Amino acid sequence: MAAIIQLAPDHQLGGTPARRPERPHLTLVEGGRSSSALRRRAVYRQRRLAVLTAVIVAVLVGWSLLNAVVGTPAVPSTGRADIPAAHVVRRGDTLWSIAQSLGLGGDVRDVVGALTDENGSAPLVPGHVVRIPDSLRS
Repeated sequence: MAAIIQLAPDHQLGGTPARRPERPHLTLVEGGRSSSALRRRAVYRQRRLAVLTAVIVAVLVGWSLLNAVVGTPAVPSTGRADIPAAHVVRRGDTLWSIAQSLGLGGDVRDVVGALTDENGSAPLVPGHVVRIPDSLRS
């Protein structure tokens, strides 16, 4: 509901002159701005909900893709009897990839350091045998 008030005398608005306007003329109009304001609020809420849903879906999809690319961290094995005594180098192998394939858990840099101490720092050549130190296997 809205109210309209007329403060100017009738003769200034193009009508017949009034005798003496003592009180302003008040007219009530049904509807007004309240129904459109409610609709605007509802649309605003719907848009906010849609944006929030889109953000949540984007975060979940991003999290899934990140887990697929990075993978889950390797769980350290409790028994180390499955670690071989040597590894035959294949094309593309590095000491880092060999250390990761052993699945020892912990810091991979320590395993790379142990492999370097055992085998030297010569470049890896496919077919070369890299010895796994006993300290890593026990």
